[in-house]
Amino acid sequence: MAEIKDVARYFIKKGKDGHIVITHLKLQKLVYYAQALYLVIYRQPLFSNKIEAWVHGPVCPDLYRNYKYNSWDSLIFNEKYDNSEFDGLGEAEKDVLDKIFVAYGRLSGGQLEILTHNDEPWKTARVGLKPWENSNREISTKSIFEFYTKKYRATK
Repeated sequence: MAEIKDVARYFIKKGKDGHIVITHLKLQKLVYYAQALYLVIYRQPLFSNKIEAWVHGPVCPDLYRNYKYNSWDSLIFNEKYDNSEFDGLGEAEKDVLDKIFVAYGRLSGGQLEILTHNDEPWKTARVGLKPWENSNREISTKSIFEFYTKKYRATK
């Protein structure tokens, strides 16, 4: 199982290499979609950290704590790391992360927020809440798996 910090760094490095801005908001959505795709393909989570249904979409609180000080600014890949830092990610994990980056990497954090707001796992976890109301309700891996499995099959 991957570590959330490695997944995040991988996306930040992909952004740096492709001259694509990765904000904290965007990173949260890329990580969420990576979890979804990995669940659909491998029927197990990519990482063990929970994802919650926050106002601006799915958020991994552990990841939030690491990057919250960046606010809306672009995240910078720390040059002290090299590609060996991703040795903890297997080929299957990297393949999923690459697919997610190709599919969503050029979208802004705001665009990704809109997409996640239209998907059932986030909407279901926020039932009964006002749009601006804070929440720490978890988006279950089961709901993510079920929704995105149906969505994937519908596109075939």
